[in-house]
Amino acid sequence: DLAFFLRRNFLSMEDQYLVFSSRIVSTVGQVSSYMDSGGSRPIYIHELPLIRNVKNATKIFQWPELNAGKALFYGLVPALIHIARLEELRKTQHLSFQKVEEAIDVCVKDCLVTDKSVRYLLANFVDG
Repeated sequence: DLAFFLRRNFLSMEDQYLVFSSRIVSTVGQVSSYMDSGGSRPIYIHELPLIRNVKNATKIFQWPELNAGKALFYGLVPALIHIARLEELRKTQHLSFQKVEEAIDVCVKDCLVTDKSVRYLLANFVDG
């Protein structure tokens, strides 16, 4: 079952850890009892920093369209709002197909992309 897998792969060995994230603090007790393996490992709770003022956040993230609804949708979490902002920018700042091809050609020509680097990238993608 899932609890056995998580305990075996993340909690039973020394220097192995499991990070669980939830916006609902009450889940800590449920996760603790679900994962309890009879050990004495503590559960640490770290609150995420939150956006306290949407008006200031629009300036910080340089995102005039950010409003209270969007900020709440992203849980008021700065990192999530930042990623959402980057996605908004990517929608309007795509490179043309020709520019992408030119960039790839330069990388190949200048040996920035090698068989070794592609294998390394794929290994990390597949294996994590």
